[in-house]
Amino acid sequence: MRLLAAGSNAAGQLGVGVGPDDEAHAALRPCVWSADGDEAGGAASSSSSSSSSSGGNVDSVGASNSINNRGEGDEIEGASRQGASCDLQPAATDVVAVSCGAGHTLVLRADGHVFGTGSDAKGQLGLTRLRAGPARGTTRLEPAARGLVGRALGVSCGWEHSAVVCDDGSVWTFGDGGDGRLGWTDGDEEGTKARGQIIIDNSGGDGCDSGHARAAVRAGQLGNGPSGLVVGACCGVRHTWVVMQDGRVFGVGDLRSGGLGATAVGRRAQAEGRRAIWRWEEVWVGVGDGGEPQPLRIAGPDSLATGQHHSVAILGHNGGNGGSGEGAGEVIVFGTRNRHGELGVTAGQTGAFVVRIPLEAGETLQKAVAGWGHSGVRTNSGKVWMWGRMDRGQIPVGPETARGLASLHVPVEVVTLRGCVAVVSGPESGAALMRRIDGRLGSQDSSSMVAVGYGWNEHGNCGVGSTPFIDLVRTPMLMTELGTDGAPVMALKVWIGYGSVFVLTSN
Repeated sequence: MRLLAAGSNAAGQLGVGVGPDDEAHAALRPCVWSADGDEAGGAASSSSSSSSSSGGNVDSVGASNSINNRGEGDEIEGASRQGASCDLQPAATDVVAVSCGAGHTLVLRADGHVFGTGSDAKGQLGLTRLRAGPARGTTRLEPAARGLVGRALGVSCGWEHSAVVCDDGSVWTFGDGGDGRLGWTDGDEEGTKARGQIIIDNSGGDGCDSGHARAAVRAGQLGNGPSGLVVGACCGVRHTWVVMQDGRVFGVGDLRSGGLGATAVGRRAQAEGRRAIWRWEEVWVGVGDGGEPQPLRIAGPDSLATGQHHSVAILGHNGGNGGSGEGAGEVIVFGTRNRHGELGVTAGQTGAFVVRIPLEAGETLQKAVAGWGHSGVRTNSGKVWMWGRMDRGQIPVGPETARGLASLHVPVEVVTLRGCVAVVSGPESGAALMRRIDGRLGSQDSSSMVAVGYGWNEHGNCGVGSTPFIDLVRTPMLMTELGTDGAPVMALKVWIGYGSVFVLTSN
């Protein structure tokens, strides 16, 4: 298997071994893995092997065991750690998740190890060693999230911060701590110095600003008992959501980011003159004008997606997955800005709203997606419904259908993606996995799987490798990586970020 990447490499975030540079890599290129742990601070030798089990991604977090990905760092009282000896041999064969920030990328393997590439200027990769001088970056995938305790199950990258969910139900946050987005400050809005479980540095010196120190937020701070376990995390531009085992959602960060200001706790904070939430707070939303706030409950991490100023949540009732049987699946969309109808109502209205998706018998809502100004969901039957901004191909209905339309404030089925196996959205572009039979996309029959890209191709992040460069891809196009026989390689998974796209292929 190979992990391929395309798009912006301005900070080395593609991990292709070159850069950082300003070149837009429009065609998919193989990622380069660090040859050993010494590159990243000698975290581990490869003298012993480690067991593997299935995992997930930040959009969907998976299974458990107890292998850690750690390097040098202070011991944490009461925390259990395994020895540093583990298998860190480079391999894409068991990549289960990729998440992309503005200039950094985290990759999760099924054995619980986290790798990263790109900028670590604010600690967002977790590469900087304790008292080792200024933070740095890398252009190859190398062991990241150093000092992590426990086995990683999911990763998520925001603009300049990151989160890792571990098998003990904890979430670890690191990177830019502005506006409380890491969720481990002491509540003082004048500073971001953490208390307690500091991993790298809590002094603010030695090249590591206190706002960028790495720390853990344990599940005990979010809830007690089994229902207090964190199963997913979702980082936005200046905020972070976490999803609990019982479907509750907690958030921290800038009230303007991700719709946090449209929640009950966000409105209360605004009334008190605050600009951010610095401690984890449960998300309650009141639907419509004057609606009574109710706790948000979702089916799992796949049911939550976040954009620049709004978020999309598939409700966890009606069979636990946003609807079952013929009728409608319900989605809550909430935000502090609605310029393009991304909240599912006429542009200009803000708050929280219910969006109803038509479902046929046996259909359920499986996956939520969100970009800067658009929203969407995918059903278990492979249908994709989207609404919001579409003038740059964000909703790939094709140039003829989109003619004269800049946005939609009601859901429309994206027939060009019908039958897709997976769909992901970046700020203003997207990607999907489609089955391809005799040159035709969208068949549900078993055959080769390919990745397609669409939307604003500003950095080559649609992965279509076009020459001359295509700025807008309004209809899903095949990503250009080909096998030795000239046929598209089998695509297994796809992820998209702020300006990049990653595809895991079979060869």
